[in-house]
Amino acid sequence: MPKISVIIPVYNVEKYLRQCLDSIVEQTLEDIEIILVDDGSTDSSLKICKEYAQKDNRIKVFEQQNQGAGAARNRGLGLAQGNYLYFMDSDDYINQDALEKLYTKIIKTNSDICICKHKLYDEKTKLLKEAYWLPKIKIIPNQETFSYKDIPDKILQICFPTPFIKLYKKSFVINNNICFQEIKTCNDVFFCYASLIMANKITFINEYLVTYRTNQKNSLTANRGHSATCIILAYTKLKEYLENNQLFEIVSESVYDMAISNFQYELSYCSSKEKNNLLKEIKNFLPAQYYNKNFSKNFLNQIFSIKNENVHKVVTIFGIKIKFKNSKLIKNKN
Repeated sequence: MPKISVIIPVYNVEKYLRQCLDSIVEQTLEDIEIILVDDGSTDSSLKICKEYAQKDNRIKVFEQQNQGAGAARNRGLGLAQGNYLYFMDSDDYINQDALEKLYTKIIKTNSDICICKHKLYDEKTKLLKEAYWLPKIKIIPNQETFSYKDIPDKILQICFPTPFIKLYKKSFVINNNICFQEIKTCNDVFFCYASLIMANKITFINEYLVTYRTNQKNSLTANRGHSATCIILAYTKLKEYLENNQLFEIVSESVYDMAISNFQYELSYCSSKEKNNLLKEIKNFLPAQYYNKNFSKNFLNQIFSIKNENVHKVVTIFGIKIKFKNSKLIKNKN
């Protein structure tokens, strides 16, 4: 039985897949299995997966029709033989000793989850920088392990809902019936946030072990906006799950605060029609006091508005007014 099952959903990533797989097969922790789930790729991704599997017997390749990353991860989860789980994106890469460090820490502390830091690689600028959504060290308790009981109002604020910066104990995931939602976007929100709240012990490594690729046109982030209501499905499932486990009231402030932040992020990618639809869903999900404070028309106008004043177009962002000369208004004025 391998120590870690590395689960990688693969979909049309031929440009980056070799770097991802090289970073896994060259890990200093060798006792791992690598599960590649090709989600109906139409480029050479599947061919590359099979090529690596022929060279390394730890790699197992599975194929399915395109169903999304959530379905691919769930299939990998069902096939995993390892005691611990690491979910990796197929366009990212990790340090050579990443799995060894995560495994050593999670074993030492007998934790359900071990979290690390990561950096961002910008595909356009070719620059490597610190991730702005890094685990919030100021929020994480200054102790070797912690749980929601230590920070019930801030447990979800410690990091973004991304599985690639975490190593999970497989028995913990299975026993708590935690899986990925099979939706177009935000499929990892429920998995990541439910696990943070359900974990008896969480530990943290204050090191950069993962590199996350940004600004590549085929990513889900680059194509957001057309499935914006998926974030509502994610938080609805999370709320129902926590209510069934008698935990929602304890962590409700953390859930609502994080939901508001995620809703605002999704709104920024929406067209006017999509924004109106999402706002209706948000209003149905949030208690009135949260919605009125963060999403009412007056509040949104305070954050961002565009108005014509005399011969200027005035853009207001968070109370700061920026004036631009409007040639059409000047022409009409004359």
